[in-house]
Amino acid sequence: MDSEFIPKEFEKILISLGFYYTQRVHLIHREKKYYGILWQQAFDFFREKYNMSGEVYIFKGFWNFDIEDFKNDIQLFTTNEIVYSTHEEARLECLKKLIEIVKNK
Repeated sequence: MDSEFIPKEFEKILISLGFYYTQRVHLIHREKKYYGILWQQAFDFFREKYNMSGEVYIFKGFWNFDIEDFKNDIQLFTTNEIVYSTHEEARLECLKKLIEIVKNK
């Protein structure tokens, strides 16, 4: 169930970028409580607030990601030569890159 949530160290960063703290999810699964920001919420946040879309995909057996400014139809980042062995690794790196791009605007 923990894999449904972004890592805790990124929650404060997203909140500082404008993510509403009250949007955090509270789930109970098998008598264990989970709190946090879901991956989908994080990617939705960047899409809705910053018009940026992060897409994780598989190509030739390796995971990659692209980031686009869809409002201006500009590709902001692509992994091209960088590949990841798991979806989770690519998803985390995509989140880090989204944060980096927003902080550098």
